[in-house]
Amino acid sequence: MSIMLKDNSPVPADYEARCQAIQRLADRGQCSLIDLRGRAANRPPNRPQIFCRDGSGNWRTGNLIGVFEYRAGDGGLETVVIGDRFGPEKVAGGGTEGEFLSFFSWVMLEQCWDETPLWLLNESRSRGEADIFDQVLVLRLAAQLERAWKKGRLRFYRTFSRYDCRLQGQLDLPRKIRRSMGLEDGNMACRVREYSENNLYGQLFFQACLQAERRHPELMRQLKRRMPGFRMARQALEQQAAAWGWGARDFRGLLNGTKQKITNPLYRDYETLRTVARAVLRRSSCCSYSEAGAPLVTGIFLDISALWEDYLARAVFSGLSPQPLKQGNNGGDIGILDGMLNIRPDFWWKDGGRVLDAKYRPVWSRFLTPSSSGEDRKDIQEDVYQVLAYMLALDCPRGGVIFPVKSGCSGGAPSYRKTTAVKGRTEREFWLIPFFVPQIADYADFYSALLTEAGQVQGAVELFLD
Repeated sequence: MSIMLKDNSPVPADYEARCQAIQRLADRGQCSLIDLRGRAANRPPNRPQIFCRDGSGNWRTGNLIGVFEYRAGDGGLETVVIGDRFGPEKVAGGGTEGEFLSFFSWVMLEQCWDETPLWLLNESRSRGEADIFDQVLVLRLAAQLERAWKKGRLRFYRTFSRYDCRLQGQLDLPRKIRRSMGLEDGNMACRVREYSENNLYGQLFFQACLQAERRHPELMRQLKRRMPGFRMARQALEQQAAAWGWGARDFRGLLNGTKQKITNPLYRDYETLRTVARAVLRRSSCCSYSEAGAPLVTGIFLDISALWEDYLARAVFSGLSPQPLKQGNNGGDIGILDGMLNIRPDFWWKDGGRVLDAKYRPVWSRFLTPSSSGEDRKDIQEDVYQVLAYMLALDCPRGGVIFPVKSGCSGGAPSYRKTTAVKGRTEREFWLIPFFVPQIADYADFYSALLTEAGQVQGAVELFLD
C-alpha cells in the first residue's frame, strides 16, 4: 500500500490513523530516518516531526518531504511519499510513486547539495526507475563514507586477551591456569587495551558496503569509478576485513552492538555514517525490523523549509551588496529579556536595519490576494510576531517575510507588498516578498524561468534594502 501526500497539507481522513502511528513510532525512537543533507534535527536525533496536528486538531504534513516506510510486526509494508507542493504532478521521474522531488526541489538541491552526486539520481530518473529509496540511501552511504574517511580512520580502545611469552597489560591468572593445566610453557595470559581500527563500527561500515553491492551492483560500480575517495575508503575496509577476519556476521547482533552513538567530536562524521550504515543493513531481507522485532519506520527525507532558506542565500542574496548576516554568521543566538530568551534571524542587515525571515508555508501566498480569511490571519500570527520581535530587538525599522508562491512567473517589475507594521507608525514597515515558482513541464525551460524569477526577487529585496 502506498500513500501519496504533499508538504504542509491536510492528511485525508482515511490515512490519519496510519500517519498517527508512524509519528508515534518516530517519537518513541522506533525509526531509522536519514536526513539527506546530514543536518542535525531540532528534535531528538532521528526523530523528526513528519506529521502534526493543526489548531483544529486535524493531522497534516509539515515541512518534510521524502519517502517513509512503515514496517509492521506482522510483515506488512506501507510506503508514505510526501512530495513538495510545487511544480506539475508528473515531474522528476514521471510522477512515479517512489519519487518525491519536483523540478523546484531539484533545482534547489542543485544549488545547495554539494556532497551527493545528483548526476546519478538524474540518470536513474531518466531511465524511468520508480523506486529511488535504496538508490538515495546508497548514495548517502558512499558520500558519507568518503567524507568521514578523509578526516582519518575510526579507532576505539578495545580489550584483547593474549597468551604468549610477551607479558603486557593486566595479568589474567584464571585463564593462565586453564590454558597451562599445571604445565609451565613460558606463556602468560594477560589482557591488553589497544587503540585499534578493529571494532564493531568498522565491521558495520564494511557489511553495509557489501549489502549495497549485493542489492545495487551497477550503482556501486559507478560510485567507485566516479568517487575516488569512496573507492579508497572501501578498499581500506576490505583490507581491514582480511586482516581481522571480518566475515559474514549476524546482522542483528551487529546492529545491537552499534546502537551506541559515536560521541567523540573528532569522529562527528562517523556518527552520521553509523546511522546511514545501520539503515542500509536494516533494509536487507534479514533485518527489516528493529533489533527487538518491533514495528519500525524507515525513510529518507529533506527539510524543504531549510532547503528553501539555503537556496535564497545562494540564488538571491549572494548577488546583493551588502550581504546579510545569515544564521550561524551573526554571532549565534541573540539574547533578549536579559538572556532569558534567544532569537536567530534568517537574514539580517545589521548596518542597514533590515531583517527578513524565510517562510515556506502556503498560507502566506493567500495574503497577496483579497481571498485571505480570518483563519489565515490566525495561522500567520506566530510568524508575524516573530518578525516583529526581530524588528524590536534588532532595532530594524523595516522587516518582512519572503516565501514561494505556486503561480506563473511574476514578470515585469519586482513584486512585493508592504504595510505599516504598527498602526499610526509609518516609520515601521512590514514587507511581503513573494517568489513565484513557474509551472512549466520542461525542466530546461523551468530552470531558465526560475533563474529569471530569482533575478526579479533580488530586485525586490534591493528595494527593501533601499
